[in-house]
Amino acid sequence: MKNYPFAAIEKKWQEYWQDNKTFRVTEDPAIPREKRVYVLDMFPYPSSAGLHVGHPEGYTATDIYCRYLRMKGYQVLHPMGFDSFGLPAENYALKTRISDLMWNEKDGYYYDLDKSNKQIKVRTIASFWPLLAEIPNEYRAEALIAHLEDPREFGLDHPFPTLAASEKTFDNMGNGYHGSIFPNFTYIIIKGLEKYGKFELAREAALKHLYFILDGLHPEKGRKGIFWEAYAPKQEGPAVWQDNENFPRPGFLAYSAHSTISLMIENVVGLHISLPRKTVDWIIPTLELMGIEDLGLRRNMITILSNKSGRGWEIRLESEKLYYLTINILDSKKKTLPIPSGKCSILIDKI
Repeated sequence: MKNYPFAAIEKKWQEYWQDNKTFRVTEDPAIPREKRVYVLDMFPYPSSAGLHVGHPEGYTATDIYCRYLRMKGYQVLHPMGFDSFGLPAENYALKTRISDLMWNEKDGYYYDLDKSNKQIKVRTIASFWPLLAEIPNEYRAEALIAHLEDPREFGLDHPFPTLAASEKTFDNMGNGYHGSIFPNFTYIIIKGLEKYGKFELAREAALKHLYFILDGLHPEKGRKGIFWEAYAPKQEGPAVWQDNENFPRPGFLAYSAHSTISLMIENVVGLHISLPRKTVDWIIPTLELMGIEDLGLRRNMITILSNKSGRGWEIRLESEKLYYLTINILDSKKKTLPIPSGKCSILIDKI
């Protein structure tokens, strides 16, 4: 059968099922409530990339269980269906649409689309969101990341502008979204780089970005330091927007401050925290005096510091409760240790 005539066949059987009440469920009042069982599976859905072994495995188990209960005299309701709009299928469709329509092989870049699905050949920061969603394959990711490293586009001293510096409408002062640097956007790109193992580039970008943030926080000539919503791409200080006198907002902490603090903890110090698992992974990029004091870890305050003593480099730890610390030193030493409550220290040479 070359083409499945779904319109005719499915209409026929849907009408038959409706007329004959094929899937109607009735309860037998003669069977006591304690002998009635309702077993519900997660309905199968199209993954769009082929079925995986989890599908038959899960339904085989519940089918055996339901058959067993029926043999024991239970009345069992075990419905089966098909979730044709499952989230994996939706995500796959979105990923495919982005890859097929927005990717430009010649430019190695994702472009926005107009209403007719034609690519808009303007290089904006939004083209790097697919990195965080892990949409591009390794080949495309390398091509995309090359734009982030190019000083003529996004690889400025202060990464990353909202518009490539090579675009005609790029503005050295930002002019809104014509080049302004938003800390939360930079954070998204840095996290996307980590998805593809670009940890050194991610840390370098974080350090450059934080330099400009700290410069704005430094008091000068009697005025207080300010945390800005957005920064100028090619000089220190806040961005401007000619048509918006309220931009950028000073002391804007909703997104900018949170993302900046996260970059400091995760990419400069190297701490990655999981509250549900009560774990801390510390990727130590370089042996120097660094760490964090009084970090909240779900009803637990911890301190993690590395410093050099007479015994050599050591890590000083302090905690109110037990947690697990994974130490990764320069990608040469890695170990997971239970950290008890109280104070202790670990010699790096002994790990």
